[in-house]
Formats: sequence, C-alpha cells, structure tokens
Amino acid sequence: MNKQKETSLKWLSVQAIHDHCRIDFNCEDAELLQMGMAAEQAILDLTRRTYKNFIDTYGRVPDPIFNATLLLVQSLYKNRDAEEQRDSKEIAFGFSFMVKNYMVLTGGTPLEVERDGLLD
Repeated sequence: MNKQKETSLKWLSVQAIHDHCRIDFNCEDAELLQMGMAAEQAILDLTRRTYKNFIDTYGRVPDPIFNATLLLVQSLYKNRDAEEQRDSKEIAFGFSFMVKNYMVLTGGTPLEVERDGLLD
C-alpha cells in the first residue's frame, strides 16, 4: 500500500512565512510550502514530539516553537544555494533557546517524560 505524501503545513501557513521573511510575491509559494513542511518536521524530530502531542499538552503549538519554525524556514529560504551557505550558528542561539524547553531528552514518550517531571 502506498503511503500518501503529506502536502500541507501543520502549524505554519504560507502567509506567515511570507510575513516573517518579508516576501511580497507568490511565485515561490510551492517552494515555501516545502520549506515549511521540512522545518515543521525538523522541529518534531528535534523535540521528539508529534504535532498531536503539542496540541494535547499545550492546547496549541507553543509560540516559541512556532517562532523557531519560522526562523528555520527563513534560514532555509535565505541559504537555498550551496554557494551562499553561511555560518550554521547564525540562528543557533535564538533557535535553540526557543526549542530546548520542549525537547524530550530521555527515552519514553513525551507524555511519560512530562509526567515524570524530566522536562523541568
């Protein structure tokens, strides 16, 4: 059975990406959608959470996670070409500062880790 590829954003919108990156044209919306989906997945992988877990735990995607995702998309957008890659630490502090409190650092599911107080 073929698994259908996800083609939508979970918490970002293309308009939010436009606003954050100050993009005034729509000709790259398909590329922005792909970057947004990649950034959201990277956040989920980094935090070892699921979108459902964020919703179940916080009622929505927390603002720091939303903003960190936008920072990641902006970095992907600005550094699309290999020749233009800049220092990878460019977004490191702001990004890690916003994400680190939502990371699951040990084994078990995010809910088990939160219940046991391991995120404090």
